[in-house]
Amino acid sequence: MYLTFASPDHDTVRFTKSLLKSDYPKPQDIPEQTQQLFVPIGRDGVERENAYAGELNYFKQGNYNQTNGKSPDNNRIWSTGANTYGGDIAKQYEHGDYTEVWFKRATIGAGTPPN
Repeated sequence: MYLTFASPDHDTVRFTKSLLKSDYPKPQDIPEQTQQLFVPIGRDGVERENAYAGELNYFKQGNYNQTNGKSPDNNRIWSTGANTYGGDIAKQYEHGDYTEVWFKRATIGAGTPPN
């Protein structure tokens, strides 16, 4: 999978991720940042060696700002530290506890390495 994020006045960022072979099949392969997130909550961060090979896949574009109103100290994976204000969207906007992303163009098809 190739992802390219481009926006005026920002550096273009490109990511490549194999969906057929994992980057982290053994504990010693896992980056320190990933270990710091997963190990304290009882997960090791190890991926299946064959990643998603042989499975149907789909890609959803969007902004998945994970938050449940809990402190990142208590929930390091699914928390941004944002307050959900009981679901009150107006308060979330007022206090900056939201994210927003707009896509001008997106394509999906056979994998083609980015330029």
